[in-house]
Amino acid sequence: MKNVLYLFIFSFALTACSSNTATVQPIQPASISADATMLTFLGANVLHVMHPDIQNWFMESSQLCADGIILNTTLPCDKIGETLVFTNVRNTSDGRALSFTVQSTALVPDTAVGVFTIGNNSVTMLTNYYLGNQILSASPNGVYIAVQKDCFEARCGIDIFNVQQKDTVARLNHVEYADQRQYTVVIQRWLTDNSVEYALRDDQSTVVETNVARW
Repeated sequence: MKNVLYLFIFSFALTACSSNTATVQPIQPASISADATMLTFLGANVLHVMHPDIQNWFMESSQLCADGIILNTTLPCDKIGETLVFTNVRNTSDGRALSFTVQSTALVPDTAVGVFTIGNNSVTMLTNYYLGNQILSASPNGVYIAVQKDCFEARCGIDIFNVQQKDTVARLNHVEYADQRQYTVVIQRWLTDNSVEYALRDDQSTVVETNVARW
């Protein structure tokens, strides 16, 4: 009888503990609106493609504006925001930042990669505007993203970028000039939040070297 009573008490306590344990819900991924002009996160519209930081970057740094006219159009450069669309978005696991790719319909399929910090409503652009720029993957904790960039004849480099601190912590297959690059680089896997295994491949996709980058 005493054993049965102890078993009942233990079962009751276990049930109470289980009911008090909070269930951790994953963050709903960020998404792009149907017209590709807005990023939505946690049920709210958080970034429009005509954000001043994005629009000013395209006017001043994308090389799409020359002599006051947008390339391949008759539109004045101050209308460049009207040609922009988002093509990809990722959120960090802590929900503090979004990384995205953005494109101008004036010149496709080129893209640029940027990071939006939700807390201070600021955008940092990470690449030029060129073919092959894209977000490849994120670290397990979401703090770091791997960004493919500086491509030339399908040979690309990869930068590892801290989206919280807004700085580059590692550069893979980096060369001073893009046309000096002999291979392209691919990330094989994230080993930890602070390291990746990567491979260099030739034009026939044959692996010529594997290595580990840590930061």
